[in-house]
Order: sequence, then structure tokens, then C-alpha cells
Amino acid sequence: MFSLITWIKSQDFCPSRAGMLVNSSYLIRRELASSLKRWSHEMRGTMLDFGCGSMPYRSLFKVEKYLGLEIVAEGHPLRNENATLGYSGDRIPLDDAAVDCILMTEVLEHVFNPEHVLKDFNRVLKSGGIVLITCPFVWPLHEEPYDYARYTPFALRYLSESAGFQVVAHEKLGCWFLALAQLLLAYFTQTMVPSGYRMNRLIKSFWCVLINPLALMMARLLPYSNRLYLSNFLVLRKI
Repeated sequence: MFSLITWIKSQDFCPSRAGMLVNSSYLIRRELASSLKRWSHEMRGTMLDFGCGSMPYRSLFKVEKYLGLEIVAEGHPLRNENATLGYSGDRIPLDDAAVDCILMTEVLEHVFNPEHVLKDFNRVLKSGGIVLITCPFVWPLHEEPYDYARYTPFALRYLSESAGFQVVAHEKLGCWFLALAQLLLAYFTQTMVPSGYRMNRLIKSFWCVLINPLALMMARLLPYSNRLYLSNFLVLRKI
């Protein structure tokens, strides 16, 4: 049982194909992991993981030094043993041009002052440094009350260029149908599960087995459109 639970947990952020049977966020997490792997070769030297959490993508990056930073807010203190740095909304506690690259995954929506944060990214980055950012376009409220925004590609380009970055690439993750399927799965697993860890996992797996494979098949068969999608993937370079 322990090995099964360990495997299920391992499918949370970088799920294998079999992960679709147990991961209720599979449809978006597979897209996020795939894009991060595809751009991981651009990340080198000293890397800052802004809003690092449990550092779920650390193994994807072969860098010389990995710095974890967590956001500290009232009612949301720094209790993350993975983080070596704390950010309270004022200034990243690093010198100018201190890092070669920055990762920020699913964090920008929790930042109340994105213009300020991106300008501080520019400050701590070396010339030509790379930033990888992911943030949701469509997703339920989470980590309330620290859920502030959803971003379109146009807003992200404006914010990035205003902070002195070149937008190297922008990807829309998850097409229209996958977005609808992922939201439907989120609804079922967040509202129709009983209390208790084992029963919770069992019911979630039922919905995963039912929806994830069908969603992937239908997304191939139906006309493609990404005017509605799940998450943004952004690659920036310091000018």
C-alpha cells in the first residue's frame, strides 16, 4: 500500500501516461511538464525558483545552483523547508545580476503586484538571462484569499515588455475541449468526494479513469481551438 501511495504522489506534477488514472489535474500537469522539459536546456548556472513550493520540477533542470524562494504574507508565513529565501512583496533578497535564470510556475496569479515582481526579476537576472513562467488562464479559485488574477497572452506580453524583457515564446496549454474536460474533472473531484484519505483517493481515481482518457481521445477527434485554454507558458529573455 505504501508503494502505491508513493507512486500516486509521484504522478502529481510530472505524470506518466498511467498517471491519467489517478491524477485529477493530469490534463494540465502533462502540458506543464512537457513544456518545461522542452525548454529546460535553456536554464543553466544559478537558478531562482520563485514561489518554489515543494520544488516539483527541480529534477528537470541541470543547473549549478538551485535557489528556492517562497512568498511570505500575513497568514501565509514561510514554513517551507525547501525554501532558502523569503519574499514579502518588497524586494527579492538577492544582489543585482545574481542569477542566470528564473522559474515561476503557477505563482503569478498569487502576486498582487506583477509589474513590480517582473522588474525585480530583471534586476536580479544577468544580461541575457531566461525566465520561464506558467500561470493559469482558466482555473477554479485556489489558495484563497491569495488568488488575484487570470492573464491573457496580451496582458502577459505587455507586463513582460514593460519590465524590460523580450518575449521569446508564448504557448497556450490545453485546447478548448481539454480545458472544459479538466474543469469538469476539477468540479467532480473537489465537490463530490467524501472525507477520509483512502476514500478520497478512490473516488478521485474513479473520475480520473472516466474522464481523462475520454478527454484525450475526443480532443484528437474534435476540431481544434485554443481560444479557451488552461494555462500560459511564457519564455522571457532579459534584453
